[in-house]
Amino acid sequence: MTDLEAVQVTILEQNYTLTCPSGKEANLRRAAETLDKTLQNIKASGRVMGLERMAVMAALNMSAELIDTQMQLETLETALAQLDKTVTDTLIAVSTGANLNFDRLRHVAERAEIGEGREAVIAAQIPERAGSFKGFCKALGDRNITEFNYRYSHESQAQVFVGVTLKSGEGGREPLLEELSSANISAVDLSDNEMAKTHIRYMVGGHAAVEHEVVYRFT
Repeated sequence: MTDLEAVQVTILEQNYTLTCPSGKEANLRRAAETLDKTLQNIKASGRVMGLERMAVMAALNMSAELIDTQMQLETLETALAQLDKTVTDTLIAVSTGANLNFDRLRHVAERAEIGEGREAVIAAQIPERAGSFKGFCKALGDRNITEFNYRYSHESQAQVFVGVTLKSGEGGREPLLEELSSANISAVDLSDNEMAKTHIRYMVGGHAAVEHEVVYRFT
């Protein structure tokens, strides 16, 4: 059986002793205060005479306010449901945690570019001499280089690992490889080679056979 608690309230200068379930005393006092305020406003207007008529008017006013609040809540719930549907339909959430961090975002972005056919990853061999990189860029035409890995390893040939943007409507990677071949540059398409993209890109050139090597880092 629910325990009941007695609560003293005042409505229109009259004291009343009411009961309510234990723990609900504050709610009952707040309800009495709201009713008293509504009745006091009606009494002050001077338009309604008699306690019974004032009670009816108070009940109507409070019912109207409750209906307005319910309608606002329904409107808000509808707007939230529509927002939730929009977010679900149009946004992709990227969860960060053990399997994805900021270092891996580069990996995600690169796979997206390659998967959409907007980038190719190739390994190429160019002469190890001054001006070779400039000639390589000329052979690429107006394509942008997104990544370039190189390390000296041989006195006559240089191995490079390159990411290149593809022009829309040019037909994928084949035209790129054909143009490099026409410029006497041997190239291999590694776009679909996960091993190469994950590991070999950091091993290009192998061990450099040079003495007194100095490593710089700059931005």
